[in-house]
Amino acid sequence: MGAEHTLHQQKVMQGMSGSARLRMQEIRESELGREKYCFTCGEFWPADEEFFVLAKSSKDRLSPRCIACSKARLWAPYSGG
Repeated sequence: MGAEHTLHQQKVMQGMSGSARLRMQEIRESELGREKYCFTCGEFWPADEEFFVLAKSSKDRLSPRCIACSKARLWAPYSGG
């Protein structure tokens, strides 16, 4: 169910306007602490610099994409596929 759920979230978000996607950048509290939603992969990750790039313009000072998605997006043009 996890992969299907994430794929569904991505499809839903592709149809959203920019402002609606920004609202999806939510932070939640869990038993593990603060977690932030990555709008690219659709997963929640710990809301810290280990999982998100710093972004000065963001309200919470963290990028809307997790580091793994940011790296994948950066290297996609060079993947040769």
